Amino acid sequence: MNKMMIGFAVMLAVFAQAGFCSENIVITRSVSGPVVAGEVFEVQLNVDVSEDNKPLTYIISEQIPPGFDIVDTDAKMTTDDNLMKWVVIEGFFGAKVEDTVFVYNLRAPANMGVYAISGSAMLKDKTTVEIGGVSNIEVVEATGSSATGLSIFSQAGYIPLIVLIAVLAAVAVYSKKTGSKTGNVKK
Repeated sequence: MNKMMIGFAVMLAVFAQAGFCSENIVITRSVSGPVVAGEVFEVQLNVDVSEDNKPLTYIISEQIPPGFDIVDTDAKMTTDDNLMKWVVIEGFFGAKVEDTVFVYNLRAPANMGVYAISGSAMLKDKTTVEIGGVSNIEVVEATGSSATGLSIFSQAGYIPLIVLIAVLAAVAVYSKKTGSKTGNVKK
């Protein structure tokens, strides 16, 4: 019985250690809905750090799909092949390993489609944690544009155009009526 309890304790310790690293930090990517071709949009990496066993160091690597342009980022490093990295080391230049949000802006490509985005974090003990949340970005065609330059009317319907025509007609009628009366006045 004693050996069985020791064996159980060892198994429990092994399973706890296996889950220990991956639960120190959880990173979730978010993008609001489909993005419009050619437009700039925001991506957030929400970092949730376990207060019980937080890592002292982590490096996030985020691979942006080909065709997207990095417009603005708070990443510490970017490369020509659209890889961004954030390095967080507890106490290094005042950095703290804590819950945070990293934000960057991308410009979507002109081509519509679904693009895979990926990333991970490496902890001090070389454990890799995959970034969860959004893993595909859908790029859609822009809507609401008008070749005539009257996009405000196509977006709001024809009611503003009808109101404008009615106002102009009323002004013309009023001008004609008042103009004929003043035209008959003799000096």
